[in-house]
Amino acid sequence: MKARVFKPIFVFFLVFTLILSFTPGIQNLYAMDDLGTEDEVISEKNDNQALAVNAAIQKEEAIEIAKEQLNFSEDFQLTSVSFNSNWGYPDRSVWYLYWNLGQENNTQASINVTIDSEKGTILSVYYYLYNKEVVSSFPAKVSVYEAADIADKFIQEFFPAIVSKIQVDKNYLEEYQAPLNQPIYYYIPYRHLINNLPFSEQSVSVSVNGDGQISSFNYYYLDENIQFEPVENYISLDQAYLSFSEQLAVNLNFVFPYRQTSAKLTPYLAYTAFNQSQPLDAQTGEPYYYQGQVKINTANEPLVAEPLAEPPLVGEVELSQDQVLEIAKKYQAYFQINLPEISSINYDSNYYSTKRGVWNISWYNDGRSEKYYYYNMTIDASTGELINYYSSDNDSSSENADQSKLSYETAKELAISTVKELAPSRAHQVTLNEDVVIKNTENLQYVYFNFKRLVHGIPVDNESIRVSVNLTTGKIYDFSVTWGLSEFPEVLPSTIEPDAAKQLILDKLELELVYFAPYVEKGTPREAVLVYQPIINYNNNPTFLDATLGEWRSRNDGSLLSDLNPTDLQGHWAEKELQLMVDYRAITVEDGKISPESKITRGELIKMFILASYGGNYYPYFDGQTASFKDVSQESPYYSYIEEAVRSNIITVPESKEFNPDEQVTREELAQLIVKALGYDKLAQTEGLFAFNFNDQESSQYPGHIAIVSSLKIMNGNGESFFPTQKVTKAVAAVSFYRFLEARNKLQENTQPYPIYYK
Repeated sequence: MKARVFKPIFVFFLVFTLILSFTPGIQNLYAMDDLGTEDEVISEKNDNQALAVNAAIQKEEAIEIAKEQLNFSEDFQLTSVSFNSNWGYPDRSVWYLYWNLGQENNTQASINVTIDSEKGTILSVYYYLYNKEVVSSFPAKVSVYEAADIADKFIQEFFPAIVSKIQVDKNYLEEYQAPLNQPIYYYIPYRHLINNLPFSEQSVSVSVNGDGQISSFNYYYLDENIQFEPVENYISLDQAYLSFSEQLAVNLNFVFPYRQTSAKLTPYLAYTAFNQSQPLDAQTGEPYYYQGQVKINTANEPLVAEPLAEPPLVGEVELSQDQVLEIAKKYQAYFQINLPEISSINYDSNYYSTKRGVWNISWYNDGRSEKYYYYNMTIDASTGELINYYSSDNDSSSENADQSKLSYETAKELAISTVKELAPSRAHQVTLNEDVVIKNTENLQYVYFNFKRLVHGIPVDNESIRVSVNLTTGKIYDFSVTWGLSEFPEVLPSTIEPDAAKQLILDKLELELVYFAPYVEKGTPREAVLVYQPIINYNNNPTFLDATLGEWRSRNDGSLLSDLNPTDLQGHWAEKELQLMVDYRAITVEDGKISPESKITRGELIKMFILASYGGNYYPYFDGQTASFKDVSQESPYYSYIEEAVRSNIITVPESKEFNPDEQVTREELAQLIVKALGYDKLAQTEGLFAFNFNDQESSQYPGHIAIVSSLKIMNGNGESFFPTQKVTKAVAAVSFYRFLEARNKLQENTQPYPIYYK
């Protein structure tokens, strides 16, 4: 098992911290605007004046420190300096320095620096290049690895003092997949090195656009108060792997792909390892738990052995407003909503989890003359079941609040009784996913309980009943049932053995020796310990292990990862373009092949186009309305893509309301689709505007469209003929879409980014 690097889970925290650090309004800074010279003194109005005057590092010295350590052009002008006595973690006094490049109202780049006023240490740097227009769309001129090299060189020139102290997080590079439908930016993350070992938190990031130009640089200091344990007495990588293997536990789960292509949800039976991300103590090889960490309880005991009530019948006719208001009264009584009149009621025909109609009922006031309150219920219009309840009337300062807090066990019993009362027909199908560490509720105001759904005794991901309790008021303030209309097998299929599944999961995991320092209460020193951190190789894609096949599937759409490398692609004349479509799941692979010279159908073409146009990130939306075409139902694998094409005006619905999804596509139809997507459809229909360069163009249904795609070199004939009625192969479709993406980028009226200004 080779060494790998820690996945970048702290990027958001880092960026957010930097934003806070550099935003005067948030930090209550006392900035000096419009500096005349660098010798300007702090304003008399600055409440921090005395602290600034007594600081060990004065303003002029802070400016010189920044100039010495940051190698930026003299074209940058110092525009403001400010002092803050309460910065970061732990609190410290700092100088904020701001440089800008460019004239007033035309800033091209900026550099913001924070310097410790006692030690003169640079605590943070934020460099940003202002691009006023969208740039660098598909295809990128540089790869993610080339971008990483550019980032390295930038740091060496711009901030050479930290080069030997940081290391790029290569795991991110291996997982990167560039977007096809938006500006391309590579975010290259780095970590600090301590004793030649990486510290798990990322401290530096560089953004490089697809043209290979730096767009931003973030640096956040390593807290010198963190106590790092010495690198000694730790077990070997082989020993750690053996210990991790012995402690890894696998179990069955029903999982759903994030992107469902039809209204009918398809669950997969999967093996998962609940503790596959749990680090090991590098000295003992035992699981490392930091204080306050939530430990996952894998027991799947149902709440009750038998159903407490029969499931409510789904009526042929939905409940009327008067009927649902009558039903709501019992829920009002349960939640103690003592209000005479509702404030609003409305009907929603397509609730996201059930795909059925619901009634939303609310009680609220404007808070002007009394304490503000808000209550909301969502009731199934077919069954009368309560699907969701929320209350804002949970303030611990409430006059009716019992100042003696509920214990964890009391809150737990309240949550259990709520499930039994409000979901009696489902109580035998849920298990309490109990957090064993959170039982100390002394410093908590709220605690929530998640009752995960069970089918055949197996947990179902993303389906549960959640109950949230206000420990101070002793009331339920949130109740939510997320329960889809999925079809589960009546009899469980045969699966591979758990030991075989465990080995497949282990084969996908690697361990890395890193320093890890959990966050603690402010004022308490952080301690960094050595741990072996599991690294999961996602191959650009979250995955799950199909328990019936013993193969890995994409969590995004359920496709087999083995399908990413079709056997009939290598050496094909359109290999590059076809592989791109495969990578973004825009082409279906069957039995390990894509059959590139087979004719593409209308349904396949629209799926390819929508996924390619959305950069592979299209997530279907089912609005509950009647299907646009009578031959494409909501159960069709092409339904969501075709409906999206209709919404985007890429295809129109004829009077016949027939789409013929299995019919093969002609070249002229593909030309029309591409031109409509470019936004030139009406232009293409203008008579006399285009020259006919092909001898069969005038006889086509879409001569103007052919003129546009050929002029843009998206589709070409043989020089004399375009062959408008010829059927399109998957290879031709993939190449055409690739060229469409290129043309779309070139046709955008973008200005070039500003040049980089550093020495």
